[in-house]
Formats: sequence, structure tokens, C-alpha cells
Amino acid sequence: GVTIARGHAEISIAAQRILGRADTIELRPRGNQIVFKGGVVLSVGSARYEGEAVTCTLDFFKCETGVPVAESVAVAPNATTPAELPQPMLSSGVGAAVINPR
Repeated sequence: GVTIARGHAEISIAAQRILGRADTIELRPRGNQIVFKGGVVLSVGSARYEGEAVTCTLDFFKCETGVPVAESVAVAPNATTPAELPQPMLSSGVGAAVINPR
């Protein structure tokens, strides 16, 4: 399934210096993606992304601005698998909903 946080959504992984905020954040494990939509501000280490849409691999090895083209994004063969990464803290602001359909 897909996990969606809406309304002032935020993801934080302090150990990897990752902080992302957007109107909507979608975690898509099957596609190995995390998609930020609407007013995106994302910092991954020293890199900074801003715009209406940013798509990253779940390990944040690769991030691109713009609307996602496919459900899967290429990941370097030596990248850490999502199961081995520190779990992100995903939160929503006041009046927001986190939806996890499956």
C-alpha cells in the first residue's frame, strides 16, 4: 500500500540530515519512492529541493523535482535497502490525516 500524510506534512531523519515539508507526502514502498507534493521544501544533507513536486528514492540516494513519471526509480546497486535505513518520522499538521489503506 501507500502511506499518505496530508496537511503540513513533515518527514525527518536526523541521522541522515533529512528534513522535508510539503502539503502531501506519499510513501510508496513498491515503487521505492517518496513523493512530496505542494509547497515542497526538502533538505538532504547539503542538497536543497524546492517546488511543487519532488520525488526521491526511499533511501534519498536520488531526488528529482517535478511530477513522478513512473512508479519505480532507478537506485544504485550498492544503495542500502529501505528496510536497513532508519525509519522516518512522518507527521501531519493540525487537521491533517495520515492514510494507510493496506
